[in-house]
Amino acid sequence: MVVLLGGLVGGLAWGINARLWMRFISTDPEFSWSGTLFIVVGFGIAGLAQSAAYLGRWANLRRPAMTVLRVVAVIGLLPLGGAAGASMFPTIILAALALTHQNWPRWLRGIVGAAALLPALSTALSFFDELSVMRAVAGVIWFLAVYAGIIWAARFSLGPQLDGWRAPTAVRVLGLATLAPLILFATLIAIDLRSSG
Repeated sequence: MVVLLGGLVGGLAWGINARLWMRFISTDPEFSWSGTLFIVVGFGIAGLAQSAAYLGRWANLRRPAMTVLRVVAVIGLLPLGGAAGASMFPTIILAALALTHQNWPRWLRGIVGAAALLPALSTALSFFDELSVMRAVAGVIWFLAVYAGIIWAARFSLGPQLDGWRAPTAVRVLGLATLAPLILFATLIAIDLRSSG
């Protein structure tokens, strides 16, 4: 219970941190209370979900139960992909996968990691389009810290379950195939961010 509460409170605190960062980088800082509440609560849900996945791993849940818990925890990340967060959602998923799946071939982790960086790089560069250099640099550092925390937490749901089980070849091929649209989406987001910047 303490871990779940800690995850919720930590998520809410990280949501406040993210909301302050959004205010810092905005050139038109007009945010509604409802929008702010959505951001903070979304982070709280994500924190709670990831702490539940952490507890499942700590308790060594059997694979069927842990798989269900991991799926629910990934669903708990979805609020982070709402509104302005949509452009960075592929980065959260892809970066967590690239960092945690050390059993994947190096070339595959490289492709997934590079795709994860594309929206982040385009977003970071966009700060320099409208902000002073010093403010943009501070915004980039803060931005990286916000998303590093999210990716760190997402590893509890997106990391592999190391229990010796190996998925059948068909399942692994299907899993790889589902990465392709996410990689394409991340690439299109990066192109769109730079072309509109």
